Amino acid sequence: MVNGAIAEMVDVAKRYYSIDRHVDVAIDVTYIAYYGDRDEFQMSTGAPSNKSYSWCYKMATISIVGDEVKFTLGMRPLCRRFPSMPRRVLMDQLLDIASEHVSIGTVYADAGFDSIGVMHVVEEAGFSYLIRKSSDDRVDRFVAGMDHDVAVKQTHEMEKTIRGEKVTVTPTLVGVPSDRKEDATVTFVTNLSVDDATKQARGRTRRVMRRYARRWGIENSYKSIKDFLTWTTSRNTAVRVFYFGFAVILYDMWLLVDLLIQVNLDIEQRLKPRVPARTFLNIVRKDIPVT
Repeated sequence: MVNGAIAEMVDVAKRYYSIDRHVDVAIDVTYIAYYGDRDEFQMSTGAPSNKSYSWCYKMATISIVGDEVKFTLGMRPLCRRFPSMPRRVLMDQLLDIASEHVSIGTVYADAGFDSIGVMHVVEEAGFSYLIRKSSDDRVDRFVAGMDHDVAVKQTHEMEKTIRGEKVTVTPTLVGVPSDRKEDATVTFVTNLSVDDATKQARGRTRRVMRRYARRWGIENSYKSIKDFLTWTTSRNTAVRVFYFGFAVILYDMWLLVDLLIQVNLDIEQRLKPRVPARTFLNIVRKDIPVT
């Protein structure tokens, strides 16, 4: 249901946006509060310490980010029965779903997807990627040895045995100044073309790394999707997954309706919706009979 509905909406949006060409996508995992008995719901897991609730369940999504309409293209539930589901598998599944709708350019992900398996999957699929690099001894030495505020290590070789096969990736490791903390450096791994040979090259590298800010588009989408999410006390996994999927459809439909209104009124198109989400929901409630 979700895949078919999204396909139809993307087809309509392609008439007005360039998402028939390469688009940037972001992958992430969102937490949804759960207040029932943990043992009675197989998707439940402990919530991060910065949340106001103790238990939650997780949904992974892939979304268009950047300068196009920010559709959520696909989703996957994360179940407690499979707590060690490799991120590479999750990445592979979500990329397959998104590829049915759009042609992917660059994939953005946070440090939760910093793994050899993930990079290998994206490279094998033929996509570019920009992933936040978590700290380790090699990364710390790289940062400590930086001669400029922007530095590039062209071949940061990493290898791991995955399912009996040795997998090697050689991404480019990049360090740039943090936009949030003064005198701090953030690191990324990427297969985008960057270098630090000259001042001009370092400036370009810094601009390329700033594209990572596009990933926040998926964080913003979660806020809206949860506004569309139906409240339930059900402990049935299928019900919870269906409700989240339906919320994704409503979210994408809201963006599409807003786009079509802007087109039909012949007003300046912008990514920030002109139609409030609550107004859209009220219209939907009137058109869908309650049984």
